This record gives sequence, structure tokens and C-alpha cells, in this order.
Amino acid sequence: MDKLHRNNQSGVIIPMLVGALIMLSSIFAGLVVFSNYNLLRSRERLYKLAAFYGAESGIDHVVANFNNGNTGYAGTGGDFTLLTVAGSYKIVYSTTVSAGATTAEKQIVSVGKVYIPDTAATPKYTEEIAVLAKNEGGTVSTSMLSTGIIQVSSNVNITGKGVFVNRYLEMTHPNAIVRMEELSVADYKVGSGNCSTGPDGELALPTGITSTAYRLGGNNCADDTAAGITVLENQSIEKVGSLNIPLESIMTSTTTTACTTLTTGTTVNNVNGHYPSTGSGVVNTCGSSGTVAMSTRTYNITDHVHIRGNLCTTASPCNPTFNNTSGSLKYVFVEGTINFQRAVVTSGSPIVFVSYSAQTCCSGSNKGAIYFSGTSAPNSLNAPLAYFIASKGDLYVNAKVEAMGGAAGSNIFVNTTGGGSHGIPISTTFPYSSVPVDYAWRVIRYSANE
Repeated sequence: MDKLHRNNQSGVIIPMLVGALIMLSSIFAGLVVFSNYNLLRSRERLYKLAAFYGAESGIDHVVANFNNGNTGYAGTGGDFTLLTVAGSYKIVYSTTVSAGATTAEKQIVSVGKVYIPDTAATPKYTEEIAVLAKNEGGTVSTSMLSTGIIQVSSNVNITGKGVFVNRYLEMTHPNAIVRMEELSVADYKVGSGNCSTGPDGELALPTGITSTAYRLGGNNCADDTAAGITVLENQSIEKVGSLNIPLESIMTSTTTTACTTLTTGTTVNNVNGHYPSTGSGVVNTCGSSGTVAMSTRTYNITDHVHIRGNLCTTASPCNPTFNNTSGSLKYVFVEGTINFQRAVVTSGSPIVFVSYSAQTCCSGSNKGAIYFSGTSAPNSLNAPLAYFIASKGDLYVNAKVEAMGGAAGSNIFVNTTGGGSHGIPISTTFPYSSVPVDYAWRVIRYSANE
């Protein structure tokens, strides 16, 4: 009986083992199929992602061309190969560029493709990206803005809304005073003290301001700092990239006028558009040998202005008056230097003067792309409604200043003459937020389609 019972148990166990093996085999087979499916799906996603990144590389390439000055770039004109893995795959992109609604906008379409294998005649995966790029400012101006240094080497009291300096604010006169609501200095002068400010001069509070905070990339080395000013030292401060303001991002007018109209009569009305009607860069046909002698004329500005020439001569700086009668802020773009002994901008709407010159206007040392030379009234600068930007050169203040809207330059040098202590009052109400700088082409609208 026992032997028979043992044989019956053996007969039950074997079918159970066979069933278990069949079940395990089915599970294993399912896992293999599932794994292969996931592997194929993962590979497909990787290839589609490669096509997408290829398309993004095309967008980046077009924008880089724009920002390097090639704003007429029209695209690749065919496929550009990013990567080839022989016998496996190839990643390419192609781009096309078309005009936007304004000259400051461009429509870009980029198509990324993956060929499998790399010798295939047609792509296996394709991704398309369409964007709108715009040339726009990255930051706004303030009372004094420099992408280099600001150096104050005379007995002056500078007042205004704010100062921003990429490198350092150097005060080399013991009686120099800077009174600002805001001050940011992103770096410092390497050496003893690693000074962002100083080594002489005073940081003081403007009238009506009882406390504020100044931010410095290095240390405060000024002789004196007002009690109400909290100085935050060794801060990480992002620098301004450039003072670039491309006229095509501002101007829409195509009106062209001969430069002779700017030097005819005592009052020049309806000043707008491009001067002269032909040529590019600083050309000899504008004024006399490329210089517009404005003398003491009055200019009534009705829209943005673009002048291909220097404003005033080295030997005879000008004393013009500008009135912006348009009712809104306007720009005067100058493809040359600006040399004003005195300029009056006291009525109408604000004006921004932009010099594109990297040269100096005058003989001698420290004569910037924009140079103010009047030493005393009635030749002192009186321009509370004018902001002056030397976008590629230095701005030099050798003049006494009754008032000005603001100043920006690669470097700003203040070395006024005429003796005695005097002020440089910079407007606290000028619409700085309407004067963006650090222009660059940026993607502002984006869409992607397979």
C-alpha cells in the first residue's frame, strides 16, 4: 500500500512541474517581447529627440548670425550636416528666414532630420520648429551707465537717479561727490583694496532721500560715505553686455534728405529720417568733409533721425538747440562723433542722442566719441531732456553742466574745467525705462511640430 501511494504522488508532481515550466516560459517570452518593444520605443524617442535638437541647433545658428551683424542671413539654403555616424545614422538641419512685421523681427523655420542609415535617401524622423526672433533691449538705462569705468577727476557734485558701472567708479579728486539714489558697480579695480569706488571723493545721499543701499562687486574705498547709505560689498552683479541700440530696431521711416538742409538757415524745421540720401558710413557728402557744422542753429525734430556724419568740427564745436515737437521720445542716431560746446534741449519731448563712432572727436587726450567742452555760461550744457549714449566709444564731460538727461558710454570721464566747485545735475525724471540698451536678437515666440 505504501509503495502504491508513493507512485500516485509522483504522478501528480510531474504534471505540476510541466505546467509551471510552461507558465514560466510564457512569462519569459512576454518579458522578451515587452523588452524589445520598450527598446524600440526608446530608440525611436532618442532619434526623434535628435531631430528636435537638430532643429534647435538651426535656430541657434541663425540667431548667432544676426547677432554677429549678418542680419541679412537667409538660411542654410539646404541641409547642413551636424553629425554622421558611418553605417548608422546622420543628423542634419535646414533653415529658412523671412521678414517679420517690422525690420526688427524675423521669422525663422528650422527642420531637423535623422537619416537611418546615414546613406538613406529620405529621413526616418523629422522635427520642425518655427520661431519669431526680435532685436530688443536686454536692460534699461539710468542716469549714468558705463560698460567700462566712470572716472571723476574734478571738483564736482554729480546728482541723479542712479549709476551703473561694469568695472569701477574711480574718484580721483578729494572734493568729488556722487549723490545717487541707486548705485551698482559690478567689478573693481584690481590692486590694493580691490576698490569698486574711490580712492577719493564722497558717496552722498540726494536731497529728500534718507537711506538707500549701494551694491558693489568689490570694496568701498571712497573717503567718505553718508550715514544713510548701506554699502553691500563683494556682491555678484550681472554686467551690461553692450550699449548697442540698432537704428533699424527704432526707425521705420525711409525718408531721405540731403545733408545741406541741416546747415541752411538759422532754424531747421521738420527734421526726420535719414541724412544724406546716399552712401553709408561716415561719408564726405554729408556736410563738409563728413562733418555737419550745426553752429548755433535750432533744430525742430518731428521723428527719429539718422545722420551719416560727425556733428560739429574739432576746431569749432557747436552750440545747437534741439526741440522735439513730436510729443514722444525720439532718437538721433549719428554715424560719427558729437562735439558740443553747448547744447540746449529744454523744451518739447525727450531726445536720445546715439553716437556709433569708436573714434575720438578731437585732438588731444581723453576726447571721446561724445565730447562736451563748454567751460562756463553761456557755453555750459543745458540739456535736461537729452540722453547721450556713446555706444562704441567714450563720453567725455569737460564742460560745466546746467542740466542733462543722462550719459552712457564705454567709459565716462568727468574732468570739468573753469575752476571752483560746481554741480552736474542729472534728471531724476527722464524716462530711462523707455531707453533700452544691450540690444540683441532673441527668440520671443516658439512653436514645434513633427
